[in-house]
Amino acid sequence: PGVTTSMTVTVNPIPSADPVLDQAICNGTSTNQVIFTGDATNYTWTNNFSTIGLASTGSGDIPAFTVANSTTLPIDALITITPEFTSSGLTCSGNPEIFILSVLPTPEVDPLTDIVVCSSSDIGPIQFSGVATNYEWINSNSTIGLPSNGNGNISIFSYNNQGSSSESATIVVMPQYDYLGLSCDGVQESF
Repeated sequence: PGVTTSMTVTVNPIPSADPVLDQAICNGTSTNQVIFTGDATNYTWTNNFSTIGLASTGSGDIPAFTVANSTTLPIDALITITPEFTSSGLTCSGNPEIFILSVLPTPEVDPLTDIVVCSSSDIGPIQFSGVATNYEWINSNSTIGLPSNGNGNISIFSYNNQGSSSESATIVVMPQYDYLGLSCDGVQESF
């Protein structure tokens, strides 16, 4: 018999990444930090929409950052996480995990024009437009025949001024963008 020789065979495990919850966030606000967990020594990630303020690629956890969306629609950035296990000079990759970071646009209501009508005239309908999925409004004077608040466009209503002077009300409109259970408020307009 000859001299016995031995060698070590190291088998690295297949790493895994725990699922990450999707995030929906309003334009110009900060995300939550994304901390990756699972059976891995490192996590690399890719982002298919770097315009939201996050790099296209990275390694390790994703720190909180301020998101950007200059469009009129939500941006759904697809973040793909790849778990890695490195030992004995060899890096093994596991199955990727994916989560979505949705960035909502800034809600806006198009400029509103003041309305002047004669007594006993119908007012409306008043249609709101802009970058929003909903419009909430508040009326400063419900005696004009319009409720003190509401959602959406304003239907036709009538007012009969029995007084000897003009009657006025200020309507404040707040645009909102609702998406994936999140509601973002925009800058209010009034008329």
